[in-house]
Amino acid sequence: MRQVPRSLLAAVALCVVVPLVVSAQQGADEKPKGEARRSPLPSYFGKIAVSDTQRDQLYQIQDEYDGRIDALQAQVKALIKERDAKMETVLTPGQKLRMTELRDEAKQKAAKPKPADASTDAAAPASPGAPAAAGTKSNP
Repeated sequence: MRQVPRSLLAAVALCVVVPLVVSAQQGADEKPKGEARRSPLPSYFGKIAVSDTQRDQLYQIQDEYDGRIDALQAQVKALIKERDAKMETVLTPGQKLRMTELRDEAKQKAAKPKPADASTDAAAPASPGAPAAAGTKSNP
């Protein structure tokens, strides 16, 4: 199998990550103008008062690249899957079993709804006159 240079993988990864981060940041900033919602413009383009003509040109440029970027993202995803499968061939049966267990635990943890953040309640100082928590000293 031909090895892919790390610089190429890094460039492709940037093509994947940057648009995702940008779209997440822009998602709350732009409002639809009665027409079908378009993908947001890259960072700061929506905040520099571009004209309608410029906005149309920017969307056209974005549309030109969207298909190519999607194809590269799919290619990166496939490469990662291929790499991970190849890496697993190096593992012993016991290691593979443990890897499966860890993945299952992560899936279960991700699927569980997160309870209200109780850690902030426990870390908050007690109000004056309130009884001290078990195992802590009360200020006289």
